Amino acid sequence: ILSPANGASITAGASSQNATVTAGTGNFTIQLVTTNNSGCSKTCTQTVTVNPNPTATATGADVCFGSTSTTITLSNKQNGPDKYTINFDDASIADVTTQMSIPVNNNISVTLPSNLAANNYTGQITLYNSSNGCQKTLPFSFKVNPLPSATATIPDVCI
Repeated sequence: ILSPANGASITAGASSQNATVTAGTGNFTIQLVTTNNSGCSKTCTQTVTVNPNPTATATGADVCFGSTSTTITLSNKQNGPDKYTINFDDASIADVTTQMSIPVNNNISVTLPSNLAANNYTGQITLYNSSNGCQKTLPFSFKVNPLPSATATIPDVCI
């Protein structure tokens, strides 16, 4: 018998060794009573804390062709994100695979190749909460705009 509290649900098979508990955030007490074929039973009680995932809104800054960096701005941060990694969908942009600290101003500078083609680019930023181990991956995008074309004709002049 599994007894969830606070609206949690539990899934387990009749002979299951494992149970999956689905719950919101908060502290939960889970009680497991096992009974063998002889009718002997044992009760285990465990308190579990379910922490919320960190979250934010990630917005990439559009740049002009030839730019060597862009900025990903985090806004509406919630639930303590303090580190990040970045994965770009385009292989020509280097991923940030080591967890880095989120800057105090929430603006993350990302290096771009100087010859990155004018196009729309997408990626994912994973936010981490170091104190509880929770993480969440969010999408972002930015655009590399083409440079304008310009021609100038200057007539010959006489002095």
